[in-house]
Amino acid sequence: NFGARASIATALRRSNRAFWGMLAITAALLAVALPAGEVHLSNPSAREEFRHVDLVAGACLGVVAGFGPNGYLVALEQLVVRLRAAD
Repeated sequence: NFGARASIATALRRSNRAFWGMLAITAALLAVALPAGEVHLSNPSAREEFRHVDLVAGACLGVVAGFGPNGYLVALEQLVVRLRAAD
């Protein structure tokens, strides 16, 4: 079935681009050595299989996922807490 093969090929291309993008972001975060948090509007674990691998999380203080735009507030609040505790 051509349609199924095309869908699989598209999914593989997307996962490949996502992988290299995550790798570049991780390298940049490690290079600058600044505290960071990762925010996902949706829950990657509840989505496509290729989204289950998270390379960026290891370069971050924490990850907030699945809370929509409110996740940004949670992440910022926790970064402030961590930075104040480090002083």
